[in-house]
Amino acid sequence: MNKSVERQKYILNKLFEYAFVSTIDIARELGVSDETIRRDINTLAERNMLKKVRTGAEAIRTSFRRDTDYSSRLRHNQKQKSSIGARAAMMIEDNMVVGLDCGVSVQSVVSALSKVKNVIFVTNSIPIATILMHKIESGEISGKIVMIGGEIETKNRFSKGAIAIDMLDRFRFDISFVSCTALTTESIFSYSLDECAYSARLIANSQRSILVAESDKLSKHSLYRFASISDIDALIVDDVVSVSPELSSVLAKKKVELIAVSDAD
Repeated sequence: MNKSVERQKYILNKLFEYAFVSTIDIARELGVSDETIRRDINTLAERNMLKKVRTGAEAIRTSFRRDTDYSSRLRHNQKQKSSIGARAAMMIEDNMVVGLDCGVSVQSVVSALSKVKNVIFVTNSIPIATILMHKIESGEISGKIVMIGGEIETKNRFSKGAIAIDMLDRFRFDISFVSCTALTTESIFSYSLDECAYSARLIANSQRSILVAESDKLSKHSLYRFASISDIDALIVDDVVSVSPELSSVLAKKKVELIAVSDAD
């Protein structure tokens, strides 16, 4: 972990505890200049991980997340999603049966995929199925796609309902990739009840389940709980700085592998 990452994690840990940090105090504690800490605070503020104020930084008080529409989610956190997707794609191996939910973060996983052979992909997402179709047609990967049926949710472009869940129950997966709106030390949330039902069943039917989540989803909650932290096998995030000591401790206790992409860079 480089020094700037260590400082930023220190700042966030202080905010978890005190809700406010002073630039001068943090600089003195870490033995660096005020300007160095201001740069760190600016970086964290740009990532929406704290609120910059005149004398330091405050914790972002809202802990509830709502989903926006599909197009907005596609544009949001593009760099983070891309990094997470590239790391997650490395987990897909030849001859696997892979389950994919309809999250935009999961879409980044298949966008990064290449050179795997004879993989069966099962998804309820029209955009994900389309990306995979183009990759198979171009010879970038080989295998087949199973599109889960049901009523189409036109706003967010996925199939839903009892038919979708019944069809999903016919499969057992080597690995699955799921997304979320938010997560805490105990629970994983979505803002859509239909997405909750699908992702929960996908996890239940998988030997190994991987949660992909950008850092601004951590230590927050949303409308519907669909799984507990112990239900997943790994969490991939874009930035180690964003992982609170509490969440890191719970993941270790529950034997959930934490993969922070910035740690591996």
